[in-house]
Amino acid sequence: MTMKDMRSIRQTDASERSEGTLIVRRAGQEDNGRWDRFAQESPEATLFHCQGWRRSVERVFRHRPHYFIAEREGQVSGILPLFEVHSPFTGRNLVSVPYGVYGGPAAADADSRLALLEAGQELARERRVGFMELRQIERLPLAWPVHDLYVTFIRDLPEKPEDCASILPRKARQATNKARRNEDLSFVRKGPEALDEFHDLFARNKRQLGSPPYPKSFFARLLEEFEDAALYCVMYQKRQMVAGVMTFFFRDLVMPYFSGGLQAYRALQINNYMYYMLMEEGVREGYRRFDFGRSRRDTGPAEFKVNQGFTPTPLNYQYCFVGAAEIPSFNPSNPRLELPRRIWTRLPLWVTKLAGSVVTRYLP
Repeated sequence: MTMKDMRSIRQTDASERSEGTLIVRRAGQEDNGRWDRFAQESPEATLFHCQGWRRSVERVFRHRPHYFIAEREGQVSGILPLFEVHSPFTGRNLVSVPYGVYGGPAAADADSRLALLEAGQELARERRVGFMELRQIERLPLAWPVHDLYVTFIRDLPEKPEDCASILPRKARQATNKARRNEDLSFVRKGPEALDEFHDLFARNKRQLGSPPYPKSFFARLLEEFEDAALYCVMYQKRQMVAGVMTFFFRDLVMPYFSGGLQAYRALQINNYMYYMLMEEGVREGYRRFDFGRSRRDTGPAEFKVNQGFTPTPLNYQYCFVGAAEIPSFNPSNPRLELPRRIWTRLPLWVTKLAGSVVTRYLP
């Protein structure tokens, strides 16, 4: 971070500055409760800032966390979760936050945000990493490169469950109504008892996309960490699970996140029905917004979300370079990965599950 960068962030957010001595330090286990309370209260924090996500990533993928906390007069004024990730594809880097679509600093004022960024940059230099990646919605007022490959989809929910149909475009509403008339289809909420069945759907979906699936242990750990705030919302065709999405509930948000489904049943409009029912249930339980999650621009998943009445919002992933010189291009949009993706789609499911448990450690 240059002196120009520092002046820029201070001037841009001058109205947010607060008085009192500011301290930034490494967060310890004794800070977990205070950290999570701040994550729940800060409008800049997300589910992925929570300690439950840290423990899950650390336990399953064995990445090393570096969590910084800012304090002013004994009160938490900001947090920055970072993980040190070693990958043969992108090298050793700091990421905020692995396996999450959002991250970066969450702070109550501009000075706390700046101090956290300086601490992260100093760590990046100390660890001699290639870069520090901050996965954010809002762009920081810094002259750091921005990767705009992804967009996210968030919208308000209506006040009444029966009004959810009115927010769907005509074609999406017709598809949902078609599925609702099918007496063989049912929407069910499940817990840990559905882990094996859901992970099989998830792995099948990933194989079809040419991507490795996360290990089943990751889902089990997330369910354990977030308890009632995480569950499987699934579609059954008679007694067979044909689609499902692991969903998180954070503050006022319903967040469908990990999903899977059987291609042979998509003509039944199971995805339209599943997400509509999830909206209805969210409203019924008092949630005010629906976060459809991240997609790459101009892809099928992004188009599906637009067709559900959602407007894309650019994600501003910013990079602080240390040893690296350019934004990493190891993502599904890279033409060089087309052949490995095609090969992956032809592997037996059990092979993709086994290999995925290893490979995804290096694809945070």
